[in-house]
Amino acid sequence: MGSTLVVKAALNGSFPRFFKLAKLYTRFSLGWITYRTLESGIREYTRKLFEMLRGFGIRIFTDGMFRYDDLFNPLIQYVEGVEPGKLTRFFECTFYFKAPLIKSRLRLKDNVPIPDWLHLSSVQAGEVFSDEYVIKQPLPGPLTLATFSIDEYYHDMGRLIHAWCTEVLEPLIRMILSKVPNAVIELHEPVLVSKSISREVKRVGVSEVMELLGSLGSPAWVMTYFGDLGDVVDLVGDLLTGGKVLLGVDYRSCKSPLAVIKELGVRKVALGMIDARTTVLEKILVMRDEIEEVLSLGVREVYIGNNAPLDPLPEVIAVRKLRRLGRTARGFALLTRLIG
Repeated sequence: MGSTLVVKAALNGSFPRFFKLAKLYTRFSLGWITYRTLESGIREYTRKLFEMLRGFGIRIFTDGMFRYDDLFNPLIQYVEGVEPGKLTRFFECTFYFKAPLIKSRLRLKDNVPIPDWLHLSSVQAGEVFSDEYVIKQPLPGPLTLATFSIDEYYHDMGRLIHAWCTEVLEPLIRMILSKVPNAVIELHEPVLVSKSISREVKRVGVSEVMELLGSLGSPAWVMTYFGDLGDVVDLVGDLLTGGKVLLGVDYRSCKSPLAVIKELGVRKVALGMIDARTTVLEKILVMRDEIEEVLSLGVREVYIGNNAPLDPLPEVIAVRKLRRLGRTARGFALLTRLIG
């Protein structure tokens, strides 16, 4: 059968805050509990998430982003030159976030806690998982950051993308990797497949991401979702040079995902098979058939996961979807062992 086939499940981006953790955040915002109590709760429910993922057979994951309000916050709180702006809808999702309002030159602050947060989560993951696992740090990509920014300083999209990339993301990622050397950076670039952004701007964004990841030299996932990747397949192909980048393909939004994967000629791919914008549960047999079709194109490594952050879903639905994801991947792992 040639080289070994790999089909693994992954949690991408955020997981909905557990109900009791959400109550802790409410009590903290009202001044009823201390930050120390809140932090203790975050660690407790991060461990609970890891234990759940272990039970589902999911060993590639984020920490659920329980300390984050959304993909952008609190990152922008630790960047000079930025203020929280107006409430902005995240694509067609049901939640809003405070857009970055650019008032002056961007620069990452010295006291950013994000690397320490991931370090704490990686220690917990090591305690929960006795063997191999991969922990990822989700971050918004420079193109997505620039697109959702309210720019009152740079007045040029190319300069803004470059600033987010070089003044914020690059130093932050270096700090993260110094704290957690085995971490994988998960860059979210849904704007790359948005029809509202010109190809020229997208080309600038891809170029900046290539320079960023090339300078770091570490593995990274680049997640695209809520749009048709087929429209920019020529642009994203440049990202894959060197084999360090794993591309995320939204299997639920892409019109012809098989055609995209075939044209890219990739040997490994992340498939967004769990739809974060609907409570309808995916069928395991359908997902298995879809994976078989991808493998028939010569792909040897398939990482199945949620197509986008899971925040829009109720916790109970997100749990059920991840359980099905794990069962789907385990079925392929068993088949591979039997064939081998």
